[in-house]
Amino acid sequence: MKEIISSKIYKKLTLVVFVGVLLMVSCSMSASAGAWGADVVYLDYLDEITSPSKLIATDIKVENQTPSTYYCAFSWTAVGEAVVGYYGIQSDSPGSPYGKHVHFTVWDTPDGKQTTVVNKSEDVQCKHWYTEGNFHVCTWSTDWLEDQYYKLIINVSTNDTSTFYSAYVYDYSKSELKYIATLEYHRKDKWIASIATFIENFGFHPDCSAPYRSFLVGNGYKVLINETKINLCTARYVPIGSPEGFCGERNAEVQGSYFKLETGKGAVEKIPPYSILERACNGSPTTTTTTTSTSTTTTTPLTASEFGFGSLGVSLAILLVAPMLAYLIVRK
Repeated sequence: MKEIISSKIYKKLTLVVFVGVLLMVSCSMSASAGAWGADVVYLDYLDEITSPSKLIATDIKVENQTPSTYYCAFSWTAVGEAVVGYYGIQSDSPGSPYGKHVHFTVWDTPDGKQTTVVNKSEDVQCKHWYTEGNFHVCTWSTDWLEDQYYKLIINVSTNDTSTFYSAYVYDYSKSELKYIATLEYHRKDKWIASIATFIENFGFHPDCSAPYRSFLVGNGYKVLINETKINLCTARYVPIGSPEGFCGERNAEVQGSYFKLETGKGAVEKIPPYSILERACNGSPTTTTTTTSTSTTTTTPLTASEFGFGSLGVSLAILLVAPMLAYLIVRK
């Protein structure tokens, strides 16, 4: 009898601990899933997307600066590869050691060869990291300003074994070109293929309560490997919803020779997702057209928001499976 009672008590204690752990994991994942609270807005450039490039450049201007925001000038894929890197500026965020900074990232190769630092400016910090896959990130802490134009540039070269991505930023107010770093991607001939830009909130703002943020990106161009210059004039609007669902407070539009991206409280969507925007380019008129497509493939890596969807799904699965497993434990 004592053994039977002990067995039942043991099973009940096991049940309590088991369900408790599951609920802790579930709550943790739910908190992570609800952390961002704003849709991410992407623009996928459509100009000569099948032609490899050795240089990309664009002007950006942050109109509304808010903490924990990535204003990404470029995210790019390489020839025959998925996403290889992205480059932009970030605002300050709680706990960040960098403050406001320029942010340059190149991922490791698909077969695990680690991206390495070839060269960098003395005041630039680089490290290998793993929050969104494995990558090398280089940051330059600088007090960039709202309503100030900067040009961000990625230059590409290659040799018999590797491809080299070099990042620069030009400050129009000071007429200064700043070299950031050169990162080596250990596969050759990985010229830039498709290009996107995006704005993302990565701070904690549950229930779609992230504050408003916006920036302009324009006068962009790329130089093909045959030296032809192609202006980046046309882009597809691709919003991606927050973990809570689609907040809806997001938008992309054209302002002269610039695209404007905005998200967070107060942003009003004026065009349907997957609409095509065309900025004033080479004197051409600005037009907006809408496609009938209901899906698209972005050229950016999985973002924190997209990981949030995955975490939320796992969390829900745990909540559904836990009672079933608990029943099996008690039943035996």
